[in-house]
Formats: sequence, structure tokens, C-alpha cells
Amino acid sequence: MATNCMKVKLFKLGIKGTCFVRNGGWWLRFNDPGTRKMRRVSLKTTDDKLAKQKATMFLTIAAEQGMSKLKAVAGLRNESPTIGALIAHYEKVSDCDSGHRNVAALLRVVARANGWDTGDRRTMSEAVKAKVMAVRSTELTAETAVAYQRAADGTNTYTKGTTLAGAKAVFAHTKDWIGFPLPNLTGFLNTSKEARQKYDPNSFQHIAKDTLGAMEQDSRTDKLIRRAFICCRYLGMTPKEVSYARRTWIESRPSGQTMCIRERRDQAFTLKTGGARERDITLPPWMADELLTADDYLLPYGTPFLRYNYMLRVFNLWVRRFIPDRKGAAYELRKQAGSDWLEGTGQISQVQYLLGHSTPTTTSRWYATWQKAVSVPAIFQERPL
Repeated sequence: MATNCMKVKLFKLGIKGTCFVRNGGWWLRFNDPGTRKMRRVSLKTTDDKLAKQKATMFLTIAAEQGMSKLKAVAGLRNESPTIGALIAHYEKVSDCDSGHRNVAALLRVVARANGWDTGDRRTMSEAVKAKVMAVRSTELTAETAVAYQRAADGTNTYTKGTTLAGAKAVFAHTKDWIGFPLPNLTGFLNTSKEARQKYDPNSFQHIAKDTLGAMEQDSRTDKLIRRAFICCRYLGMTPKEVSYARRTWIESRPSGQTMCIRERRDQAFTLKTGGARERDITLPPWMADELLTADDYLLPYGTPFLRYNYMLRVFNLWVRRFIPDRKGAAYELRKQAGSDWLEGTGQISQVQYLLGHSTPTTTSRWYATWQKAVSVPAIFQERPL
């Protein structure tokens, strides 16, 4: 061989490497474009020209298709962390309230994408979980997200989009992954984002008055259902807000008893849009009296998880007894509250504040609809001269 070292540079792709001789054969050394980690791969030849050609091909694959594809082509040993190592790190450093649900979503996406039976929608066998944990994190690709979406498991599109969003949320905070050797997840994250449910802006339909009346009456038979119903139906609170709400959130003000919804870091309660979602709502006496029957939390369970689980399972199941055709359950009551407030006040800004949205566009587009006929304003009642 004429030389023991050759440089290979692909300027358009922003990647370069070095070919070197080891044990009589050519090897390629380069930095992984995703993690910047040093990689070595055997070119399996002793010929200079063939080595350079293969090196150019391998670098192109690494830059354009990622390390998982190069591994398949070149037989490169995969040294990336496993899904199990990734999850262990996430559970250790994340302070996200929904962290355990995000982990469950990631496990389900990988399992279904590989065709492994995950059991029912809420459990996964230890055998399947162990298989998922052993998968290398480089397998989190666009192909994996697509394979999950195409899995014929009877799961509706809405649930698949939500599950993919949860899996993506594992990687939402950059601070959680500083110093951790994550592979390039761009394809997986982008495909998961594109899979989110495409909502119809006019999808919300008012709940029939007789149905709302039946819910009002039935809610009075269970004190926990009643409190959750009042908060969602009349105050437009989210399930998470209800699960954290305490008796002390209701403060005595000159205007009356007031539900004060705001971030409370000392209680591990945060709002989706931070301070933009904080609001104070003055309660009518009857509503304040019923909510103040709580000793502390409106839902008397020991942990935020148990209280939120109550909202997602028990309360949502109760709501679906009356509106079985609605997927949103508690959120349908929140939207009904917004729509009723809109019709009662005629002020989208007030409804925006009630629901805690940062902009009125979100309120009018997704949450509140106008059911009444619109009258020409009084200033236009007289014919112009």
C-alpha cells in the first residue's frame, strides 16, 4: 500500500473522516454527525482506491441517513445507549409531572413498531417491556414512528397521535439530556410531531340542555364527582387543575369567594402556559358552599398521580355515560363552559381569561363556539343618511 492514512472530506454534507490501516486492512474513523462521538468502522479491503470509495459511501450514509442505516450497511457495532438506559436517566433527572406517562408512551411506541403484543391499552407484560428496554436508542427513527402509526392494533388515530406526543415529550427538555449520549432523533421527533391529531376547528358541538340537566342532577349523588363537575362544567378548569385544586385556593375577597388558579411551585403545581394561564374567578355562593365542603384537596387522594388518575378514569368514565360519542370527556365540559360564558357575556376576552389561554385565537378556534343568532349592533339600527 502506498500510504497508511487518507483524508476523506464531504464539504456539502459537512462531514469528514480519516482512512487508516489497522491489522493489514483499511478502516474509517469519523465523528457521528448526531452525537459527535468518534466512530470506527472496518472498510474490509486492502486496496487504496476501493477503501476511499467505500469511505465516501459510508460518510454519505452517515450524514444523510444516520448511524442506524450505516450499521446495517457496514456492520458497525452499535454502542448507543439502550432504551432502558435512556429511560433510567430520564426518570432520574426529569421533574415533569407526566414523566411516568411519557415513559409508558415511549415503551408502547417501540413495542408496537416492532410488532410485539403490548396487551391491553394500559398494561404491558414484563417480557415485552424487557425486549423494549434492550432496543438501542438509535432505533428511534422516522421509520419507527411510522411503523407505530401503521400498526393494526385497533387504536384510533387520536390515541396514536397522543401516544407519539407523549413519547416525544421524553426529549422535550434539553436540560434533561446535557451530557447524555443521545443519538440523532430528528427523524423520530419530526415524524411524531406530524402525527398529531388534525382537529376540526368547529369540532365542538354544544351538549344538549337535557343532557346537561341530567348530568347536573346525577352529579349530586357523589361528592367527588360533584366537585369535579362544578370545576369543569362551570369554571372551565382542566383535569390537571382539578386534581391539584385545594380548599385554600378559594379565597375570601371583597367581591366574594374567589377560586384562585395560579402556579404554586411549593405544591409542584405548574400551568401549561405559566403565568398566562393564571386567573381568579369569583364564585356564586352556592358554588363556593359546595366546593368548600372539602377538607383539603377537592379530590381527597394522597398523591397528584392518584388525583389525576381519578379525573382520567373515574370522572371521564362518568362523563361518557352521558356523552359517549365525545372523546374529550372532561374537556367537553370545559368547552361547554367556555361556550356558555361566550353566549352569556359576548366577550371573547373574558372567556379567554376564564379558560386561561394566552391568546383569544386559541379560545375562539378550539374551545368556545357561538350558538345564538347575531344581531346588528344598535349603532347601525338607523339607516345612514
